[in-house]
Amino acid sequence: MMDNNCDSAYAEIEAFIRFKANQLIQKGWTLYVTKDEKLCTLEALKAYEGLTHINVSSAASDSGICSPEVNYLFRFYHDYLHLTMGEDFSDAGERAVAAQHFDDGIDFGLSYGAMLALKAETIGQLEYYQKHGEHVKNQRAFTTTYIQKGSRYAINFPH
Repeated sequence: MMDNNCDSAYAEIEAFIRFKANQLIQKGWTLYVTKDEKLCTLEALKAYEGLTHINVSSAASDSGICSPEVNYLFRFYHDYLHLTMGEDFSDAGERAVAAQHFDDGIDFGLSYGAMLALKAETIGQLEYYQKHGEHVKNQRAFTTTYIQKGSRYAINFPH
């Protein structure tokens, strides 16, 4: 997949994320973007259980496949799934939430390339973290590599 096809996939992902976040907002959910990582833990998320508010971290949002604003919306949607599915931030919890992302992406009509991008943004980054003990520094480069060269190469190549 060439870079312009990656850009097309990223545009689809952005539309998908905006759609899912808007669905939550229409249901009365709100998000607050914060630099305070203590407000973005699983414990903090559970403290809002029964409420319709989610804090999302502003950290590392400048190298994503979408704008920082859309990255915040993705975290909002992602953490909403953790909360409502009762899934923690473990490997199994992240994979369960990612599976719901994939189901939602299929229902939305994401293309194969966009689904690969969604997989890179969820499962790929999880596996990268497990291998390297740190988060992906350049998410856009990682996801583009994941789409163009495959998961093994992307996960093994420092980003």
